[in-house]
Amino acid sequence: MEFPDLGKHCSEKTCKQLDFLPLKCDACGEVFCKDHFAYNRHKCSSAYQKIFTNKCFQPGCKKREMMKLVCDQCQGNFCLKHRHPLDHACKGQARAISKAGCAALMRSLESNKMSLNHRVLQNSCKAKS
Repeated sequence: MEFPDLGKHCSEKTCKQLDFLPLKCDACGEVFCKDHFAYNRHKCSSAYQKIFTNKCFQPGCKKREMMKLVCDQCQGNFCLKHRHPLDHACKGQARAISKAGCAALMRSLESNKMSLNHRVLQNSCKAKS
């Protein structure tokens, strides 16, 4: 019994084996058998070119990441170093700080003895109460 539509032929020129569980290369998009699936086995010209494509939006930063790290406030894509809103001077919608957050920031500022910032933060936290 034949199944003419089952499986695909390996794209490697020297192989062309009919494989019933073919694997698609994520770089070049060609279909290969298990023996030629690895980049070096089919001499993939697109190997490792699409991995680090997510460029950091921080001015002057040239880093690229494998995955997108999108800021939930400004929707910008950033590298690991600039992913937090405070690290990239986020201009997105500022979220209100909770009372617990205010208390934690005030404790942190008290331990660092930052008097001016402490007074400003204390006044803004009291305004919330």
